[in-house]
Amino acid sequence: MQIKINRKIGDANAQFDIDERDPERALEYLTFLATPDDCYLEGFRGKPVEWRARRVKGKEGTPKAGQEFIYIERRVRGDDGRWATSQMGKFQSGGLFWKQWEIYDPNQKRDNHQPADEDTGGVPF
Repeated sequence: MQIKINRKIGDANAQFDIDERDPERALEYLTFLATPDDCYLEGFRGKPVEWRARRVKGKEGTPKAGQEFIYIERRVRGDDGRWATSQMGKFQSGGLFWKQWEIYDPNQKRDNHQPADEDTGGVPF
């Protein structure tokens, strides 16, 4: 199955070509790409969404040491300076998903919050 999707990301337009033999998998990719870039959290609705990608290496002394991962994240800045973020995730059994939007406040301690470079669900790329 071949699908072309045009998507506005920030101020740019991107065209994605899905060429997948398995129709269910092709629709999975399409559904992932078609997810709206709207943050539903109070104080972030209607704000422009930024996309960013970063590379992270697994920490020494862990099973992921030496491995390199790519994190893709959407983020929205609120009027109060806080950020709402949603990272891309990958199920271990296959398939992509967007993690729920969560608020990051740079002025708050992150005691109960995992560092942004740790896997918080699914498997990074």
